Amino acid sequence: TVNNLIFTLVYFSLVFSVTDAEQPKYKEFMKVNKYCAGSYDKTSDFGRLDKMIQDIGCCNRCFYLALPPSVYESVTLNLKATCMSKG
Repeated sequence: TVNNLIFTLVYFSLVFSVTDAEQPKYKEFMKVNKYCAGSYDKTSDFGRLDKMIQDIGCCNRCFYLALPPSVYESVTLNLKATCMSKG
């Protein structure tokens, strides 16, 4: 859920402190990261994710599933239905 994703981002910020010397690289890294909030089981949310990826211009896609096992089926079915590479 959205709360899980936000928690992950906050956790990342708290656990991985960035030194002053690393700030430029960290800022550059964050510029190329995108966030798309959505539900694990709503095809329309995966459609929005697909649109966001298309707008970036990517063609090859790799999804990292840091998810509870209980939602794997729903997420992978939605990814297959809406977010697979078109080319």
